[in-house]
Amino acid sequence: MSGINLSQSAMQNERVQATAGRSRFGARLVWSAVLVLLAAMTWGGATCYDGWLQSGIDGMMTTIKTKESGFNGDDVDRVADFSLRVDLLKQNLAGKPDVSTLLTELQEVMFDGVVLSKYTYDQTTGVIEMVGSADSFRSLAQQLVAFRKLPKFSSLSVGDASRHEDKGGVDFSVKVKLK
Repeated sequence: MSGINLSQSAMQNERVQATAGRSRFGARLVWSAVLVLLAAMTWGGATCYDGWLQSGIDGMMTTIKTKESGFNGDDVDRVADFSLRVDLLKQNLAGKPDVSTLLTELQEVMFDGVVLSKYTYDQTTGVIEMVGSADSFRSLAQQLVAFRKLPKFSSLSVGDASRHEDKGGVDFSVKVKLK
């Protein structure tokens, strides 16, 4: 093993180890700096976004205050009066039957040869009075049975039924109480 200088080899190993330690320290420093930089950028971006949102909120608040200042007493009274009227109408109509649906249901159960000429509804008693004419007593009886089968009618009474000799028909009046 002649020609090998062991002392040089040991010194070279020490230099390599010292350089490796410094390079590890440098890599840690670089990664730490990158992490600090990323954290700073994230915080700055969040601060910018918060400022942008705050400016939007401030703009909306100024718009609301501008609109409120232009909303004077007459406008407020008109809106409040309209709102009160709508509430009163809703309360008033809540317990009342819908006339259009009642008429639609009556139309669906009407027989041929039976014609209604008068329809009145008394809101206080909940009674509907209908006046009409039929071809015969048989068609009138069929129509009365159809009226009794309607679920909204609780009682039915025939007020007057008379035959017309000259026309050949039957005039009648019916009173129906709603449920």
